[in-house]
Amino acid sequence: MTWNYSGYKERWFKLRGNLLFYFRLNEYGGVNGTEPSGVFVIENCRVQLENDAEMPFCFSIVFLDDEGKKHLFSGPTVQHCEQWVKSLTEASYEHLREKMTSLKRKIQQKEAQFQEPSRLFHHGLQLEKEITSSQDNLISF
Repeated sequence: MTWNYSGYKERWFKLRGNLLFYFRLNEYGGVNGTEPSGVFVIENCRVQLENDAEMPFCFSIVFLDDEGKKHLFSGPTVQHCEQWVKSLTEASYEHLREKMTSLKRKIQQKEAQFQEPSRLFHHGLQLEKEITSSQDNLISF
């Protein structure tokens, strides 16, 4: 099977926070310069593996405000693409906000679970102090 790669450009990508920078490559395969050629802001988008793409080992980014345009990316292996999809999905502010909200909910649930036992614990300490005080009083007589 042969693949038609016309229209595809080889780029080097760097993910920082929710910013996906891309750089042109020189004729030796190295990064051409220190300034990125462009950037994608990874927000309001869908990132997914593409099994039916023209090239092997592909994934895509589709921005929700431009769903007619699909940005295709290819990696050397399926695992490599899966890692990119995971990293890009977790990079968005939306994902981080959802994760923070979920963690806050879990903390509130844990606090609610431990509220009652902590009151009992405090009562237990008070009771223990009262018993100790009574014993001291008994010894004094």
